Amino acid sequence: MLPSEPETLSQKCPACGVVVDVTEQEPLARVECPECGEKFRIERTFDNFELLETLGVGGMGSVYKARDTRLDRFVALKILRKELSADPAEARRLEQEARATAAINDPHVVQVFSSGTDHGQFYLVMELVDFGSLDDLMAQHGRLLEAEILETGLQVAKGLKAAHEKGLIHRDIKPGNILFGSEHAAKIGDFGLAVAAGQNAESQNEIWGTPYYVAPERLNNEPEDFRSDIYSLGATLYHAIAGRPPIEGETNSASALRDLKNNPLSLAEAAPGLRRETVRTLDRMVAPDPNARFASYDELIDHLAGAVEALNPSVQKPKRRRRILAALAVVLLLAAGAAYLYEAKQRRAIAARAPAEDLTLQHLYENARAELIAGKSESARTAFTRLSNEAQKQPLLSWIRLHRGLANLIRGFTTQARQAFQELEAAGPFSKKPEEAGLAAFFVDTARTMNAPDPVLPATAGLSDPKGPQAFAALLFAMKDWQLGDFANAAAFLEQFAKSEPAGAFAWIKDYKPFAEKYLTDYRIYADWKKLPQPADNAEQIQAALKSLRDSQNKLQLRGRLNEVYKEEETKLTRRLAELQKPR
Repeated sequence: MLPSEPETLSQKCPACGVVVDVTEQEPLARVECPECGEKFRIERTFDNFELLETLGVGGMGSVYKARDTRLDRFVALKILRKELSADPAEARRLEQEARATAAINDPHVVQVFSSGTDHGQFYLVMELVDFGSLDDLMAQHGRLLEAEILETGLQVAKGLKAAHEKGLIHRDIKPGNILFGSEHAAKIGDFGLAVAAGQNAESQNEIWGTPYYVAPERLNNEPEDFRSDIYSLGATLYHAIAGRPPIEGETNSASALRDLKNNPLSLAEAAPGLRRETVRTLDRMVAPDPNARFASYDELIDHLAGAVEALNPSVQKPKRRRRILAALAVVLLLAAGAAYLYEAKQRRAIAARAPAEDLTLQHLYENARAELIAGKSESARTAFTRLSNEAQKQPLLSWIRLHRGLANLIRGFTTQARQAFQELEAAGPFSKKPEEAGLAAFFVDTARTMNAPDPVLPATAGLSDPKGPQAFAALLFAMKDWQLGDFANAAAFLEQFAKSEPAGAFAWIKDYKPFAEKYLTDYRIYADWKKLPQPADNAEQIQAALKSLRDSQNKLQLRGRLNEVYKEEETKLTRRLAELQKPR
């Protein structure tokens, strides 16, 4: 199948008004005006869906955050690449995903609303789930907390049970397909490989799924059932808790994989110190023999719930808890009379306690900052979110909101970042006192700049005070431009931040300089790679370009937006190489 012709779009440059013809298959890509040099986005709509930002890019296509202009709601739009959309088999596969997922109505399964075709590309309209994936968390932290992963596994098991009740098995459970709709709400996505329970794959000789997580029976050309999904879920949870999968070694050979999977390492050896209930449950989930796994989802859910409960023995059983609550209710009724007399005393105590509470919040804020600087952006993000709901004293609350936005930006959660900055801007100046007017205006002005849709330009940012809070604004603007893919402007702000010398009450801002230097280092690696000559349509040159790209990417210190750019470039080069090597 020959690749389809790229679509030519005509858009006006927002700076000079010149009409620019751009040939680009990826929506929301940035182009440069040949007349004035202004960089702007290629804006494209799909039917009644306005694309807002890129959520993910893969070999099959891309997922975007979009606004449904008819229903005025945000959705996720999964768009199949144009050349794949022209392939009837791939289009049928995406349609199958739409039908399979739409049949399931469960809070732990990403909902599919509809599908369609526009610009010659097939798309799915899905529930927007933008708190990241389990794969993101594993990449950020390596090993994850036992309690956190067991709770995630429990929710996913409930979603898989709902799918099984509709006669479906997922066939590709892995960390990247476990998404989060909020901090602790796990959902299963990507039912693209789902088939009717008991039905074999289209080709018994083809390995579906990801080798780490694929069930052994699939390698033996044996029929699959729900226990294959239990294996994949168990391998995923094992990997998240232990920081390594249940098998050592990487291979795409079915026979080699079969040998590895027939001798899994017990979770107790891979991650010593876990609760006995956790080890038993996960080891049973990844048993090579399907008959040794759980016989039903109800049984699995019971064991996962028991493992969660074992982590907190102080939690009472429901019946006992109800009895205790009933007894407490009687005690509370008897105490109601004394409460009135106690209330006056409490009001007097609050005034004395307030300074101590302020000190506690300040301490928690400093701890969260230390987590952020150390690269633990997920735990910092959680801490700043909690603190923004608890703090009231200013300017502490405004600093917390700025940091909450920054932590979300670093994690790539642009929607949550924007929410933090919008709250700060909507609150307005925190004080009208003349001595606090400058700082109050700084918070509002900075939040307004962060809320604007376009990148921030160093020449127009107006950061004139390198010794005050504007130094922190330079870091914020850098992170915004970085997430928008405008790395050159981001680097300019990072250079500006590196040269700043915050002093006095703002000396703490200098703590972020080592953190910023990592981004600068990665940018220099990227900039050096971009200076390399682009390959011609020659297989040998493209292979050399792929090697230099991967060598450059391996030098990066940070994951995130820049890694996505490398992956996009790798996909393009790989696609070109495949076209050149295709038999004529």
